[in-house]
Amino acid sequence: MVQFEKYRVDVDKNLDLLKADNSFFEYVGNRKIANLDQIIPPQDLIQLKNAIFAIDPGSRVSPASG
Repeated sequence: MVQFEKYRVDVDKNLDLLKADNSFFEYVGNRKIANLDQIIPPQDLIQLKNAIFAIDPGSRVSPASG
């Protein structure tokens, strides 16, 4: 079974980084990230934006239980 790490990252609709926990910055190895497009490949950014826009504002997303 694959174990995934969880990181708290808050972004706005433009994927500008608003807030992130220290473990996220340690994982990516860069504390000067301003936008997720700095660390996510362009082809994956489209999927990420689609997923974010599919979430209703104010709703919470819980990880799927397995």
